[in-house]
Amino acid sequence: PDRSTEWRLAVTVSTHNQAVVHFNLQDAGRVVVSLYDVQGRLARTVAVLKAEAGLRYALPFDVSGLTAGCYVCRLTVDGKQLTTKLMLP
Repeated sequence: PDRSTEWRLAVTVSTHNQAVVHFNLQDAGRVVVSLYDVQGRLARTVAVLKAEAGLRYALPFDVSGLTAGCYVCRLTVDGKQLTTKLMLP
């Protein structure tokens, strides 16, 4: 795996029913990746895992059943949060 020292988060839609969360961390920790609708309601918990520092992660997830529109993807690591927007067609 590639190594990086920056804290980053991005989400891409790879196919009609798939999206991929890309992230890397400065410090190892327990990671929760969640997707919220524009009203702030939890739409889906994408992943809960223990992540290592400096590695680039790519977590594919199913978006079928989600309504088209804007969502917020939240990465939470040991109490720290980072968010990005995701637009589903």
